[in-house]
Amino acid sequence: MSYGYSSYGFQPGYGGYYGYGWGGKGGSKGKGGKGKKGGWIDCYPDHYYPPLYPQPKPKPKPDWGEDGKGGWKPIPKPKPQPKPDWDDDDKGKGSWKPKPQPKPHPKPDWDDDDKDKGDWKPKPDKPDSKNPDGWQPLPKPEPMPKPEPKPEPKPEPKPEPKPEPKPEPKPEPKPEPKPEPKPEPKPEPKPEPKPEPKPEPKPDDCVDCKDNNSNPDNSFGGIDKNPGNIIDGRIIGTDKKDTIYGTQHGDIIEGRSGPDVIYGKGGDDIIYGGDNGDTLYGQDGNDTLFGQSGNDYLNGGKGDDIMHGNQGNDIYMVERASDQVIEHKGEGVDTVRTYTIDYELPGNVENLILMGKGNLKGTGNDLDNEIIGNSGNNELRGLDGNDRLIGKGGNDWLDGCAGDDYLEGGLGNDTYVFNKGYDKDVICDYDTTAGNHDVIEFWHGLQSSDLEFSRNGNDLTIKANESDILTVVKWFESSAYRIEEFNFDDGSVWDSAAIDKALSAQGVDTGYATVSYDTAALPTNNEGII
Repeated sequence: MSYGYSSYGFQPGYGGYYGYGWGGKGGSKGKGGKGKKGGWIDCYPDHYYPPLYPQPKPKPKPDWGEDGKGGWKPIPKPKPQPKPDWDDDDKGKGSWKPKPQPKPHPKPDWDDDDKDKGDWKPKPDKPDSKNPDGWQPLPKPEPMPKPEPKPEPKPEPKPEPKPEPKPEPKPEPKPEPKPEPKPEPKPEPKPEPKPEPKPEPKPDDCVDCKDNNSNPDNSFGGIDKNPGNIIDGRIIGTDKKDTIYGTQHGDIIEGRSGPDVIYGKGGDDIIYGGDNGDTLYGQDGNDTLFGQSGNDYLNGGKGDDIMHGNQGNDIYMVERASDQVIEHKGEGVDTVRTYTIDYELPGNVENLILMGKGNLKGTGNDLDNEIIGNSGNNELRGLDGNDRLIGKGGNDWLDGCAGDDYLEGGLGNDTYVFNKGYDKDVICDYDTTAGNHDVIEFWHGLQSSDLEFSRNGNDLTIKANESDILTVVKWFESSAYRIEEFNFDDGSVWDSAAIDKALSAQGVDTGYATVSYDTAALPTNNEGII
């Protein structure tokens, strides 16, 4: 038990517990053991003295609070707020620790040095004793050298402009004299028989057409060095046989007398042939050609050309549909040739020849025309007049129209047309080709019952009326002259055997003649084979 001493005498001291024994002031714990709470005691252990005044409650600490029983206890501390990169280490018990940081991302040429512990090092190129994994940093590309700047060129000093000389005034050109129109001669009587077409001159075959100045009489013009041949802007020929060349510009060229050969070359040229039959080539440009007197050959060449043959039996080469051929009545028997286009003869031109191999169409006019096809499949039509249509090779279509016409298909499967109002036509079809098949078509209401078939010597005559008669020459001489099919307007079709049957019904002998080809009689109209 503890005791305290005071200035008032021997008194029990304050203490929470006391035992039997003596203690110092203030309730210090004595050796007597554990004492009882709050009372006065004397030296007698069995006597209890109550406390003179209640004991004061202990003063709490700032972080303590009442425990509800009159005592105090520490206030529980709040859990510390963790940092954003910390983690709850004890699963909600209030301890925190930093979150493990992710390993740094290595460079493409680095390797994990500590086997997933977060350290990295460059990979070696080759394994060695210190680097068994064999990795090293990749070599860095060498920097591209910068191009050296080019020195800018210094501008050259511009020369001071010299004053331009004033042009001297040119004298005004004198107007070109227009050629005096020649009086048209009286029409000459048409020659009989028809003359053969003039053959087209070829530059390689005619000395006049060569470009090497080989003409023995004269050669000048665009390639001539003698300026005396150019008068008032014109190229003038002589009275002899000349070969004249124009320039690349529009020229006026006069051949004058003599059978001249003139080449216009470039530009829109005007060419006068003169007398004695000339050969004119317009060549490039839109040219105008005048043949004048004589039998001339005119070829406009490229461009839209105008060709005047004037007097004589002239030949025109037409290469474009826009070319114009101009002839006047009574100026001779003229011929147009073409390789490339379908052509219809203009007025006062008699003949047409289709050249080459193209499938071309040729049409006549109201004159007596001769239209000759080529080796292609041609369509030939005579219109009015007594015409001659000759197909030559190919599968041709021939229609003489009105007039007494002569039709010859030649080789190939040809078709002939005959109608009312066609007058007296003659067909000559000689073809020994195996399988050849020629046809006659009757139009305008001509039926088989409207026609009368008869034999006239070796010819087959088909009569529609007194004025419309069709004759097939040498029908009874050889099968090579026969027509294999007859088509009538009523839709009926006959062959050559049906024709013989109709003749036999009239008592006509349909056998072949025994006379030879040379002595066989021919019809009087357009007779013979050409």
